[in-house]
Amino acid sequence: MYFEEPNAFGFATKWSAVRTLRKTFHPRTCMKYVFPLLLIALTGCARTHSFDVGIKNNTDRPLTVGFVKSGPPFEPHWAAPEDWAMLPPSRQPARWGQVLEAGKIVEFHVSGKFDRGAGAFLRIYLGEHPADRLLAISSGTGNRLDLALRPGGDNRFVIILDDRGFLRGKAARLGTP
Repeated sequence: MYFEEPNAFGFATKWSAVRTLRKTFHPRTCMKYVFPLLLIALTGCARTHSFDVGIKNNTDRPLTVGFVKSGPPFEPHWAAPEDWAMLPPSRQPARWGQVLEAGKIVEFHVSGKFDRGAGAFLRIYLGEHPADRLLAISSGTGNRLDLALRPGGDNRFVIILDDRGFLRGKAARLGTP
């Protein structure tokens, strides 16, 4: 037996149709299937990658070195100077990365979460600079070098100055420090 009952908008609906919809799309039933799918979608396809990186400064000047990534998710230890510049001045670091003195070798182990399409880079600046000054040094000027890193690959580099005084990185065996 069907009887019509007005809904909130004043339209009459068949009560049995409403009951059928309520049984089919019950909130608990929906959440049992929707919540796990939503959780998977929110976590995305981020994978954790680890990198062993070695750098030898074969120049006569100090280098500022650090790690950046292109793409989400955001992680502070992978943040580029331009990422830090977006924060309020009270939360910005005074220095970015680490200084590598001339002739020295340093090795790092760093890991992070990477969505599909995100890449990891070793960023190197010629000289020792405060974080706010690094923003003025763009790639292609010769004073900044971005070297792509491969997870699980050989990420050892010798950093040199070419005949024009531009930074260059060569893949190499570093030996012992």
